[in-house]
Amino acid sequence: MNSSCHSKRLAGSLSLLMMAAVLGWAGPASGASEAGSELRPLVTAFHAHSTVSTGTLSLDELAERAEQLGIDAVVLTENFVLRYEYGLFPLRGSIRHTVVLPSVLDYGLERYFADVAAAQARHPKVLLVPGVEVVPYYFWTGSLVDRNLTMHNSQKNLLVLGLSKPEDYAALPVNGNQASYHYGWNSLWGLAPVVLFIPAAWLWRRSIVKTAGATVLRKRSRALAVTLGITGGLLLVGAWPFGQPVFSAYDDRLGDRPYQAFIDAAIERGGLVVWSMPEARDF
Repeated sequence: MNSSCHSKRLAGSLSLLMMAAVLGWAGPASGASEAGSELRPLVTAFHAHSTVSTGTLSLDELAERAEQLGIDAVVLTENFVLRYEYGLFPLRGSIRHTVVLPSVLDYGLERYFADVAAAQARHPKVLLVPGVEVVPYYFWTGSLVDRNLTMHNSQKNLLVLGLSKPEDYAALPVNGNQASYHYGWNSLWGLAPVVLFIPAAWLWRRSIVKTAGATVLRKRSRALAVTLGITGGLLLVGAWPFGQPVFSAYDDRLGDRPYQAFIDAAIERGGLVVWSMPEARDF
């Protein structure tokens, strides 16, 4: 391990220890001297959702409920991105079914952190810790034809805490997080259907024939031009957003690699990662 990587991991470890100290313990108990101070445990609600994602209470309502119940800290784990889709090959981008649920990415990362800070200022008695719940990877098996199409790992989630910058979350390798997609030769290949518009335009112009007294349309040339244009458009839509996720949802041979890659990326940025419901069954 090089010195730079070691320093980052050491800094991340220290920050996590500090977070654990804040979450687990408060300052000296009232009346205790600094020399012989006693730490008291904080009553903490871990894994909470607000209306930022899939919860039913706003951030302020969560803080108020915590105050009423004598809870000292609330660890927020808002859904990072909830976007599931299945596309038909080879037009996965244009012929697909998509389900989108409320998430931090839709809400806005900067807005999320700003709203948590504002709610914290309004409710100083309760510690609000921002975090996210993530589905790093899901994949499909079976087919529509065989009536056994199944999405796997949609509930195999991880909780991430301790990342202080919105850009750290935006860089996490997650299916549905376009900011983490890779762009390269595959992206150029996705743009290849643009060349179909060249013969389409040529055939369209060729379909118009001017004679001495009238203009004649060649229906075959025009129909072929329209066909090429529509095909090129569908292929471009199918390739959108041209970037590729780190791990394909149509590859069922990856095992735990997507999860380890996600954990490594979060830790590299100083985060803390905790499993949430890894035993959840597929449906």
